[in-house]
Amino acid sequence: QQVVAGLSFQAVKHLHANVDLGWVNWSAYESPTAQTTAHLAAELPPGVNIELPADPKAVDVVPPAFKDRLVPRVGVEYMLGFGSERKVSGHEKPMRAFEVPLRLGYVYEASPVPPQTGRTNFVDTDRHTVSFGTGIVLNAPSAILPGSLRLDVHAAVSVLPERITYKANPADFVGDYRADGTMITGGAT
Repeated sequence: QQVVAGLSFQAVKHLHANVDLGWVNWSAYESPTAQTTAHLAAELPPGVNIELPADPKAVDVVPPAFKDRLVPRVGVEYMLGFGSERKVSGHEKPMRAFEVPLRLGYVYEASPVPPQTGRTNFVDTDRHTVSFGTGIVLNAPSAILPGSLRLDVHAAVSVLPERITYKANPADFVGDYRADGTMITGGAT
């Protein structure tokens, strides 16, 4: 669960800025490891001399101990306008016939995962994400379409800085490891 509070404002004509701060309740995250038990029971025929193995030890689930995080976000949009102004259905003010929004955003997400020096191996790093987008807006292009027709594209690049994990036990089955990377996303509407 999370709670986000944000502001959107316009101090310069055609330039909108948005900022928000989110609280993410990572401390409520429960371990995905199943709590299992097993018991073997059998009635052996008389004269069969087999000893059944003892029950395996129950799985000891280690709580993940994730930490809550504050996630800041900022975004700006500048709207370029071309052509004559016209009345557009759903808008009070006249709009330019053709508009091109230019968007840019940034978000920082600190990893909620504590150092994984023990038995658990939740692999995660911080994340810096830069997003950008643009589009085309045709305002009241015809009498049949008195509103707006929007075509948008967006992309984002997330950089995950290196995080090295050193296990406390040198005989750990997994051993030391590092995590880093880049994620690229995109889409269109």
